[in-house]
Amino acid sequence: MLKPFCGSLVLFFCLAQLASAKIWIADANPGDTGADFKTIQAAHDGASAGDTIYCVGSAQSLGDATFTKKLTIIGPGYFLTQNANLQANPSSAKLGQLTFNKGSEGSVIIGCEIQGAFAINTSNISIVRNYLSYGNASSSIGLAPQIGNILVQGNFIMNSGYLGYGQAIQTGGYDGPIILTNNYINCVGGSAYSIAFSSTDNATIENNVIVGNITCYNSTFQNNIIISGTFSGTGNGIFNNICNSNQFSNTNGNIPNTDTSTVFVNTGTTDGKYQLKAGSPAKGAGIGGVDIGMFGGMNPYVLSGVPPIPSVFYFTAPFYGSKSQGLQVHIKAKVNN
Repeated sequence: MLKPFCGSLVLFFCLAQLASAKIWIADANPGDTGADFKTIQAAHDGASAGDTIYCVGSAQSLGDATFTKKLTIIGPGYFLTQNANLQANPSSAKLGQLTFNKGSEGSVIIGCEIQGAFAINTSNISIVRNYLSYGNASSSIGLAPQIGNILVQGNFIMNSGYLGYGQAIQTGGYDGPIILTNNYINCVGGSAYSIAFSSTDNATIENNVIVGNITCYNSTFQNNIIISGTFSGTGNGIFNNICNSNQFSNTNGNIPNTDTSTVFVNTGTTDGKYQLKAGSPAKGAGIGGVDIGMFGGMNPYVLSGVPPIPSVFYFTAPFYGSKSQGLQVHIKAKVNN
């Protein structure tokens, strides 16, 4: 069973790094923005292990990168034009294909829009509060064989299942532990899978909203909402899930054959519409009385994946000031959990 404090510890250690390591700025916006780097690869190459890289929102991508050192990557979040009063700059920090190789153990990436494939070839990597929008016949997140301590928490993961193939997250075998919690995961198509874990993996899959086929083995699968797709695999502990069909029987707290229009608010922003509506059968129906779905449990999904650091959501300033009155700047900021 998922330890309830795992995700919180990851974010705590991330914040601790901000106080002790060097901070760099990566900004793909054109012109001289005063940033340290224009691409994420240059930022990686220029930083030292343990440093933090802030990625500024932009219409331009910071590009691809291969990581071989421990870094914390922080963006401003995503869907920022939809969910109001979160950031003054509504642009997301866009990254391309990311590869985490040996030496990058302990890295954390938070609050970014990842437009390419995310390849994990080493252990101890945390993917927290990101928008993964890669659509192809391969995996949005792909794990190499025989790695472990992988945390995928609070993300919005979309893979269009190109030509009926592809996976939102796929493992290479003999991986674990893998913690997949409080995500929205969507990959549909004839032979596409939202979750494609091998028979030799060890995973905890908890408090997710899933659209598409699922296969997992010897894993804990609990407090999830399946909107559509099949479920296969053996040796799993399956508890307190809601599904649209008969993927599970009505034992162990599972609720099959549920009309999902009765579960979610179904209106509003891209991620906000998956909040539970009043009277939802998912309210309080999870293990320990928590809500089922991505907004339930100990580490609920955060709208727009805003990172757990203070943010400025409103900023105005005149083009010039005066010696007597100075420069009248108006700022509104908030603390994010």
